Amino acid sequence: MSLTLFSSPGCHLCEQAEDIVDYLGISFVVVDISSDVDLVRLYGIRIPVLKRSDGAELGWPFDALDVERFTACHRLIFLDPLALLKRHSQLR
Repeated sequence: MSLTLFSSPGCHLCEQAEDIVDYLGISFVVVDISSDVDLVRLYGIRIPVLKRSDGAELGWPFDALDVERFTACHRLIFLDPLALLKRHSQLR
């Protein structure tokens, strides 16, 4: 699964979102929307936005648990269920 974080320079909410995803250890790519007119139209007032490879999006505000849920359906087949429960309890 690939995860994209749409962001913009100087966006403090985007920095918070990046910290959350980093904390979870999920790999992702940051896309700066500021140099693409189409991306600014789509995400300009909505950033930060996380987008999965299947096109689903998670808009701000979100926390670590929201990101876990957003990505979990794509990772469940690869994770041990007990490990997922342990990770979930650590986020609370």
